[in-house]
Amino acid sequence: MIANPSDGGPAPAADVESQLLAEAVIDSLARNPAPNPPPLDHAALWRHARRRAGDVVDLSTARRLREDPVARNVLGRMIAARAMACSPMAYAAADATAATRMIGVYAVELLPAGDDGIAALVIEVPAGAPAPAALRAEWLGASVVLDLPPPQEGLIELFFAPAAPGSAEAVAVLGEPTALIALE
Repeated sequence: MIANPSDGGPAPAADVESQLLAEAVIDSLARNPAPNPPPLDHAALWRHARRRAGDVVDLSTARRLREDPVARNVLGRMIAARAMACSPMAYAAADATAATRMIGVYAVELLPAGDDGIAALVIEVPAGAPAPAALRAEWLGASVVLDLPPPQEGLIELFFAPAAPGSAEAVAVLGEPTALIALE
């Protein structure tokens, strides 16, 4: 019997019934937790990530994104992967033979060493563009700084002889598709 706290006597029947009902509900919830949400529909998340302005929005996917932090995390990774897949770095990594890259308005190309072992760096300077004075390149902790000569007929050319000090490192860094290159 449940005691009534106000007078120390037995509790009214209605209070006993409500307390028993509350205990039964708590016991039922403890034995039967809330059902797991349905598994993520990756196809729906991918459609949501790829939608354009004005496209129809799947309301069940939008609700799932509002309520489920795991779904939001997966969507964020999908959007990041899509952005990375469309980046110039992904193109360069996918096509290892691409030796030309655009840095601003300048086309930078590393020509591999021929029979004589001399590699060449060619920078095309468009008409009206200021000529860069230096090139900085970094890749995996290796850093290269090259002073550039003035352009002749719209081209800046540097040659790397195998015997010259630092030329092997410069060619290795400049030849890496994922190297960071800046013209100053």
